[in-house]
Parts: sequence; structure tokens; C-alpha cells
Amino acid sequence: MLDQDGLDEHQTDLTVRSITDGLRQFAPGAQMMIRNPATRRDEQPGEQVALEQLAVLSYLARRVDECGLDEASPAGTEDTG
Repeated sequence: MLDQDGLDEHQTDLTVRSITDGLRQFAPGAQMMIRNPATRRDEQPGEQVALEQLAVLSYLARRVDECGLDEASPAGTEDTG
């Protein structure tokens, strides 16, 4: 069965996994480049750099907002039936 994007369940799972893995790598990389004290100088970033950093964080926030949340059951309450 195909989903709304024309992907079967296996392709959808791979796509979700790929996006998730990408976000797991992208987020720390963005944080290290933007917030890492070793990359900061005494002066404020120029307008272009600040806009680029804002764009990176905006993109990351949008992608995270689009993610679903799978909550794990508390230990010992799994359905075994």
C-alpha cells in the first residue's frame, strides 16, 4: 500500500529514519558552529553571518516541529498480549 507521497511502508520507514538520522547529526553540528565559544570572536557577527545562522536555526526548528513524538511506555507496563 502506498502513502500520500507514493511511497510504500518500507520506503517511508527508510525516509523517516534518514530524516531522523540527519537531524541527529545536523542539530549538534549547528549548535557547535553557532554556540561554540572557540568559534566566537569578541565582535558581533556581521549582518550576513547573523542571517545565515538564523536561517540554519529556523530550518532546524521547522524540521523538529514537523517530527512526531513516540512515547515509550513506563517500565513494566508493556502490552504483552
